[in-house]
Amino acid sequence: MSNNRTMTYLKSITLQNFKSIFDLSHFDLNPGINILIGKNGAGKSNFIDFFKVIQKYSWNTLNEYVIKMGGATTFLFQGGERSSDINVKLELNNSIKNQTFKIKLISIFNNIFMQFPEYILSKTQQGQITPQDSEHRPSIEHNTQDESFINDTIRSWRIYHFRNTSTFSPLRHEASVYNNKEFLPDGSNLSAYLLTIKNNHNDIYQRIRQLISYYDARI
Repeated sequence: MSNNRTMTYLKSITLQNFKSIFDLSHFDLNPGINILIGKNGAGKSNFIDFFKVIQKYSWNTLNEYVIKMGGATTFLFQGGERSSDINVKLELNNSIKNQTFKIKLISIFNNIFMQFPEYILSKTQQGQITPQDSEHRPSIEHNTQDESFINDTIRSWRIYHFRNTSTFSPLRHEASVYNNKEFLPDGSNLSAYLLTIKNNHNDIYQRIRQLISYYDARI
């Protein structure tokens, strides 16, 4: 899920009290492609929205985003009737070590979140826990190297969410064939990007067509 230089990927996520997601515990993800399938209203879009929130957190711009989107209760399950806290635990994995990052977001004044990083626990692939995290799981402030690594990993994620597929969707707009260096998050250069893949990596392009045909036949 990350293009970080150490090839770190999100191994597991626990998310509680976020929008329509009351309790998603130890949700495992694969290093490659993960496909979420569900009916309308099942929570797929809210699950994707969480990654926007955690990226804002990594850039220290979370509350600006929360206010812009309507306040903290907008992000709480049932508007915060059950709880004013959002609990998050991310398990990251790479070839060197596993890292567990846990934070709590507490709604205050109905507008913003107090942010409480609880701990970063690092464990090498040989099973050794890093000394600074071995017993007391100190707060994130005392683990600046791990904090920086996790923030860099989260910031490297690219979120593609094409909720709007109407006539006015960026997906349906014309795009310059030269706008093809990277696929844009809103999908506005989809045609140019696919053309580049077709011209330079036709085998991958054909695999994309086959995949689309496979799922289109089952919808």
